[in-house]
Amino acid sequence: MIDPRNFYFNSNYLIDKVLEIFTGSFTSASRISPAPVNDTKNTSINDLLYYVGTYTVDGGEPQDIGSEVLVNGFVFQVLASTQAGTLQIYSNNADTISHEVTYKIALISKPSNTLFTLNESTQPINDLYFSSSLNYQKIALEDVESVSVAPAVGATPTDTLVTIPHDLGYIPCVRAFVDDTTTLTDVLVRNGVALVFNIDTEMTNSVDESNVYFRFTNLDTNTYSFNLNYRIYYDAN
Repeated sequence: MIDPRNFYFNSNYLIDKVLEIFTGSFTSASRISPAPVNDTKNTSINDLLYYVGTYTVDGGEPQDIGSEVLVNGFVFQVLASTQAGTLQIYSNNADTISHEVTYKIALISKPSNTLFTLNESTQPINDLYFSSSLNYQKIALEDVESVSVAPAVGATPTDTLVTIPHDLGYIPCVRAFVDDTTTLTDVLVRNGVALVFNIDTEMTNSVDESNVYFRFTNLDTNTYSFNLNYRIYYDAN
């Protein structure tokens, strides 16, 4: 028997749907807090969207959007967020000098997106053609969870752990975002205090053969509620 997941494309499985692709460049100034919006793109979809992309600093090696890299010994990071009709790109530059950034970001549909019309100036129709000669990531599980993060106790941050079971029997690829119904991103900033989310790197296995673990750290003295959007993928084999 052939596992149907091994076919390049199988209509029984959901896949990521790329809606628009944006490229750009900007100069990231040094040590500006909070992180400034460096570039804004108008999208064709009046809704929140998932995204995936890469960036380079001064022509260096590509990095995933949202990931950190050391530049001259200082932490550097490019982030993104989506709002209805808008993609924003911004950067955290801890260095004492400015740096040149280039990026490429693809917007991906999420389960709640309804019908929309694409803008051919940003996404030519030919780019949307399906090719059975290409492999596609197949979505095993996706959902949106409501999360409430307890306030910090004085100067002590509070961690909230969300466990998502998948029971795939192997460690899968995961994409996840948070949104407060108006902005979707991987970093929420409230009252100037960053509420950071990522896969729990403090656990022995942040993604194991049965679960995915998300840790939310609240540095503020307020309680915050938001949505956790996640996708868990089948292996590409």
